Amino acid sequence: LNNKYYCEYHQPKSSSTQQRPTELNTNTNDNNHNQSLYEEAIKNNSIDNKITENTYLECNVTRDEHREGSKKLTSSGFLATFFNCGVIVGFDETPRAEGIRRVLRHLIRIRNNGYLPPAMLYDTACTLKLFINKWFGTQYLTETDNSRFFKNMNLAIDRFHLPGHTREMCRKEMDPDNACHNGVFQNIDSQICERTFSYLTNFKHAFRQFGYPKSVTFYLLLFHLKNCQTIGISPDNQGLGHKIIPPKYRL
Repeated sequence: LNNKYYCEYHQPKSSSTQQRPTELNTNTNDNNHNQSLYEEAIKNNSIDNKITENTYLECNVTRDEHREGSKKLTSSGFLATFFNCGVIVGFDETPRAEGIRRVLRHLIRIRNNGYLPPAMLYDTACTLKLFINKWFGTQYLTETDNSRFFKNMNLAIDRFHLPGHTREMCRKEMDPDNACHNGVFQNIDSQICERTFSYLTNFKHAFRQFGYPKSVTFYLLLFHLKNCQTIGISPDNQGLGHKIIPPKYRL
């Protein structure tokens, strides 16, 4: 690489001498742009909250995207999506909070690179559904193949978390066993995430030792080994990734 401090996609546009990241000059325009985006996110989050408050009464189970006035970048762990068989199909770290925008971005990234079934269980599926219904077709959720897929997806709260929801919407159409889902969630193991997360708590002390990008590498290796264990594949087999890793990234 031209600059050992950057990967091939993040090289400085022009650099006569090698600089450490901490020595790079801060661009005032970039700072102003980021501040504007932050303020817009706060404004839209306030609108989202009003939507959920005015729909079937406010749900007692929520996920905050931002806290106004707080700019501290802390990690709330990671998001992970599982198939019913227990295979982890995607993950993302979650700075600040597990907000609905982050959840939707996480799901879109998975679908861009693979497959998702047209039905999903999530502990706050009620808020996710309201968010999609509100913003679908706007600049914040443009109508695309991905957004249409999630707009038409069967969404329900998993059976483990459903008893904690008291809103009318949550107890009716968000119930996975409600007739409106036509039995799509019948015989589905809705607690696979909870059991896997319980297993992953064994590594919580190791998680705390890593920051980006080491944390992503650690998650990737750990989840790969867990998937190998789940489906009975030896991680020592050569060439497992050749079916999914683009040729230019192979060694």
